[in-house]
Amino acid sequence: MAASEPASRVESLLARWRKRGRRWDTRPYYPAILDIAGRKAVVVGGGKVGEAKIEGLLRAGAKVRVVSLAATDTIRRWAANGRIELELRAYESADLEGAFLVVAATEDNPTNVRVFEDAEARQMLCNVVDVTHLCNFILPSIVRRGDLAIAVSTGGASPAMARRIRLSLAQCYGDEYAAAMQLLGSLREELKQIYPAPEDRKVLFERMVYSDFMDMVRAGDADGLEAWVQRCIDEGPGYASPEEHRTMLESARPECKLRFQPLEIEDLAVR
Repeated sequence: MAASEPASRVESLLARWRKRGRRWDTRPYYPAILDIAGRKAVVVGGGKVGEAKIEGLLRAGAKVRVVSLAATDTIRRWAANGRIELELRAYESADLEGAFLVVAATEDNPTNVRVFEDAEARQMLCNVVDVTHLCNFILPSIVRRGDLAIAVSTGGASPAMARRIRLSLAQCYGDEYAAAMQLLGSLREELKQIYPAPEDRKVLFERMVYSDFMDMVRAGDADGLEAWVQRCIDEGPGYASPEEHRTMLESARPECKLRFQPLEIEDLAVR
């Protein structure tokens, strides 16, 4: 059976679905990692969904203001502890003044539409949970390991699939990657001094990590890591010809073979 046959059968199914009115119009989203530390973020809605969005914003260092007719116990506790501002009332357009972004997590469509229109008028970032056409940015499903953040987005087509992929990624990339990011990040300034050319540093870092680097991190082999990093620095980007370096990259084994993990019930509760 030709490799293209399964894909062709799926394409045929999609064609039949389109005739039945089933279709999905994709959008060309621009992926980005935002620095929102110290920036004002407004969350409209204080239920469980809003709570999850607030938690993510707090983790990123945002100054969070919540406007909602009601709030969960956790949100009230955050407010009592001074972690967020909480106003238990109906949303007003003025709530967006001075904000960098807004997340609407209400079940009231007129309120969601109003939040989106107010944000658009101010050219603000706006996400209305589970209403893709009322968003100018969408929130991916994320695996975090220290400074490592792996974001998975399906462009709004299937948050459930994004979560499933995230669960698989979480099995591949464990807590040892937080330490790995610290190790590699700690070398950046030193290598800038020794090798000012970005292309030279690129070769050095590629050589370091396309190796047994992560195996040494997992094993806690501090002496091995020290020796390997120093060798890479000493031998520099000229350790091999460009062709030999490229061959090394191409022959490196994948870090992890992804396998889908079963979804858990709580993963389906929040987008």
